[in-house]
Amino acid sequence: SMIGLFRRAAENCSTETLRHFLFQNGLRHPEKPAYQWYDETSGTVTGVSYRELMGDILALGAAFYAHGWKGKNLGIIAGTDYTWVLTFLTCICGDMRALPLDPNLEPEELLRRLNHCGTNLALTDRWIRAALLPHINTEHPSALESTFRFLVADDLKDKTASMPKEAQVKMR
Repeated sequence: SMIGLFRRAAENCSTETLRHFLFQNGLRHPEKPAYQWYDETSGTVTGVSYRELMGDILALGAAFYAHGWKGKNLGIIAGTDYTWVLTFLTCICGDMRALPLDPNLEPEELLRRLNHCGTNLALTDRWIRAALLPHINTEHPSALESTFRFLVADDLKDKTASMPKEAQVKMR
C-alpha cells in the first residue's frame, strides 16, 4: 500500500533531510496541502496533498530507475511549475543529482553549464529543447552529442504509462 511505502521510506532516512520531512508529512498529514499553485485556466488555486506528492515522487522515481537513470545528473530547465517541483524533489529524494537552470539563459550558456556539470539528461519544455538542439552539434559537439538526452516535461506521463496504475505520474 502507499502508506506502507511511505513508512518504509521514512524509516530509511535520517531525521535531518528533506526526504524525511516529506515522507513524515506524508504519514502524519496525508491530506494537508503540500504544494499549491494558481491555475490560470480555471482561475482557482489548486494543489496536491502530501499523499499525492509522495505518490508522484515514488512513481517518477520508479520511472527514472526503470529507464536506467539512477545516479545520473539531471538538468532541470523549466519554469517553476509542479513538473519542476516534482522532478527536483524526486532527484533529491532518490539517487540522482538535480541541476536547476534558468530557462531564460541563452542556449549556449545553458549547454555550457550542462556540459560543465556532466549532466546526462535534461528535463525541459518543448520550446526550450527546440532552442537548444541547433546548438548542440556546433558549440558542444563532443560532450553532449552522443550521450546527452532530453526528457520533455509533457512526456513524463507517457514515460510512466506502462507502469502499474499506482506508479503512474499524474501531471497537473
